[in-house]
Amino acid sequence: MFSKIIRTSPHRTVYPMPKISIIVPIYNVEPYLDKCVNSILSQTFTDFELILVDDDSPDRCGEMCDEYAKNDNRIKVIHRKNGGLSAARNSGIDVAKGEYIGFIDSDDYIDEGMYEHLYKAITKYDADIACGGIFDTYPTKTTILYEPLDQVCVNGEEAYRIMMEGKHSSYSVCGKLFSAKSIGDVRFPEGRLYEDVFFLPDYIQNVQKAVIDNKPFYHYVHRRESITTKKITKKNCDILDGYQHNLDIINKKYPNLIKYGEFRYFWGCFVLLDGIMAEENPKENPLYNEVLDKIRKNTFKILRIPYFRKKRHIAVCILRLNTALYRFFVVRDAGRI
Repeated sequence: MFSKIIRTSPHRTVYPMPKISIIVPIYNVEPYLDKCVNSILSQTFTDFELILVDDDSPDRCGEMCDEYAKNDNRIKVIHRKNGGLSAARNSGIDVAKGEYIGFIDSDDYIDEGMYEHLYKAITKYDADIACGGIFDTYPTKTTILYEPLDQVCVNGEEAYRIMMEGKHSSYSVCGKLFSAKSIGDVRFPEGRLYEDVFFLPDYIQNVQKAVIDNKPFYHYVHRRESITTKKITKKNCDILDGYQHNLDIINKKYPNLIKYGEFRYFWGCFVLLDGIMAEENPKENPLYNEVLDKIRKNTFKILRIPYFRKKRHIAVCILRLNTALYRFFVVRDAGRI
C-alpha cells in the first residue's frame, strides 16, 4: 500500500525504542508544514520518533518530509497512496514504536514544552491518556479553548463525561498523549469526516485512568480552506453518525452519561445547521430542511439539556419563530453560541 523511507543522521541521538511516537498526517499543507515540524523538533522532551505520513500530497510535502528525515534521524517518513486523514493516522499507528502516541495535524503547531508536560502527567499517575489544553489560533488573535482546570486523575467514564461536556477537554485527539497499550487495536474510521468523534467512544472503553491537565500548548490553526469550513454536504452528516455511535455505546456501557450523549448529538446538528446558515443561499442546500426539522422537532428536549450555553437556548427559541433572525444571530456570533 505504501513504501516507507527512513533516513538517519549523526546529528541526533538514536532511540531504538522511543518513549513517544508523534504521528503527523500530511496532505496539501506545504505553506504550513515547516512551522509544524519545527515546533515538534524544538520540543524540550527529545526521546521521540516523528512519523510523517505523506498521504500522496500533490504539492512538495513529500519531498519536504524526505529532507527533514535527512537532517534528523528521529524522523520516519511514510509515503502512501491517498486514503484520507484516518488512513494516514492508522498507517502511523501501525509502525509506531513508542510507549506513548501523540497526534498533530500538519497545519497546526505546538509550544516547546507540550510533550514534556504531558509525559510527566501521564507517567505520574501511570495513566492511559493525558489530555492537554488547546489554543484556538486565528490570523489576528489567539484564544484559549477550555476553561482552566487543575490537574486531576479520573477514571475512564469521568474522562468521557469531561470530553463530552467540552468545558475542560474535547473529542479531539490533538493535544493529548495516549499510551500505545490503551490504543491497542482501536483505529480511526477510514473514509469518514469527524474521525475523532468515532475514535473516542471506541478508545475510551480501554481507559482505566486519565489525566486532565488543560494547560494549553497545542495551537489549532483556523484557515479558510480547512475541510471543516467548506460548503455543508451530505458527507458532513458523518458527524451525526459519529455522535449516534457515541449514544449507542453510552446506552450499553455508560447509562449515567445519556444526557451528555444527547447534548453532543444535538451539538452536531447545530454544527450542520450553522454551517448551512453561513452559506450565501442556505435554503438551496439540500440538507437545509432535514437538519432544520430535526432541531425544531426536538426544541423542548434541547432546552432541557443544561450543557448548552444560554445563547444557544435563546437561539433555539428564535429558530422556532424566524429562521432569518436565527441566521443573523448565528452569523453575527459565529463560534460563540
